Amino acid sequence: MSDLKIHLIAPGGAFLPPHPCTSVEIYLYHIWRNLRARVDVSLYGKQTVLRGVQQSVENVRLPHAVGKNYLSEVLRDCDRNLDENSKAAHLFQIDNRPHYVRLLKAAKPAANVLLSLHSLTFLAQNRISPVDARVALQSSDRIIVNSEFIRGELLRRFAFAKDKVHVIYPGVDHHLFHPVFSEAEKRARARLRRELKVRENEIVTLFVGRLIPRKGVDLAIRAVQQARADYGAEVVLWIVGTAPKVAKSYMYRLQQLARKGAIRFLGYQNHEQLADIFRAADIFLCPSQKAEAFGLVNLEAQASGLPVLASDQWGIREAIAADVTGYLLRPYEHSESFARAIAQLASEPSVRAKLGNNGRHRIIKQFTWERVVEQYLQQYMSIATID
Repeated sequence: MSDLKIHLIAPGGAFLPPHPCTSVEIYLYHIWRNLRARVDVSLYGKQTVLRGVQQSVENVRLPHAVGKNYLSEVLRDCDRNLDENSKAAHLFQIDNRPHYVRLLKAAKPAANVLLSLHSLTFLAQNRISPVDARVALQSSDRIIVNSEFIRGELLRRFAFAKDKVHVIYPGVDHHLFHPVFSEAEKRARARLRRELKVRENEIVTLFVGRLIPRKGVDLAIRAVQQARADYGAEVVLWIVGTAPKVAKSYMYRLQQLARKGAIRFLGYQNHEQLADIFRAADIFLCPSQKAEAFGLVNLEAQASGLPVLASDQWGIREAIAADVTGYLLRPYEHSESFARAIAQLASEPSVRAKLGNNGRHRIIKQFTWERVVEQYLQQYMSIATID
């Protein structure tokens, strides 16, 4: 593996957790952290670059890497750190920015390029022209997607790329996200529930994500309130996340719905805080109303030992093992489906425990970052040109 040099190019800042990160930045950070014991790897963001092999880590700022200058600054940094005597193959991984592929290939025609797509957002026609999208996919040596759903949608539009497209499911930090293991964690769970005024017999349902209509946050609120009113379930809902400025009216709507009670908005939480919140909850809700490529929070919930109630659609079906780690619900557009399932799980602690245990075992077996990195290494080696 020493003959391979990997350059990971993030779409954003590539901050080190626990600083605010998008899911793509968290994904790339874990790829970088697990790769650096095996190969020479750098992680580029718009303000910083992380380099390092094993325990030696260098965090270097790229002060001019903004806007259109970003990719140029990344390539200049690569050239500045190039060992002319090395015969290592240089491979560039571009995440979620297909238009970078053409620019990179124009600057380095012989470069090996892997394009990793976490969604199809940046292949939409309002983001990239059909011609440029086609060129980006044709110029990529390999294309990685995070679900069979995304692979199918991609090939429906670009069938010529069939042999290039491979699925690698995301991983989850199962060392951070885990059930209550120790007495200290048991006390922390009880303390957090007291602070949030959860009564002894109440069941905590949890939503984590952006507070926008497509995530179905309003449906989650109505479902919990309906489970209380129609089924007598002693349940509350914690909502973790923030609303973008464009969703200000939607946030107002959520706050109005929440006035009926049983709802707590917890705002933004970093990863360490989020892990504590997962351990303090009892049921995870994923009521998405629009296409989800996969849904990383579903893995975090399962790693934490929570049963998942989710919309029966899209890549979510691949994130959850139906009737094994949770339930996929239809019709997912109506709160009644979720209200009934919430009430059922709230009354069956043994079922919650079984689903939660199944979820934890599934994560350890299939969704570790070590497993993800092994799959990436196989793809890197299959396309790398080593002198």
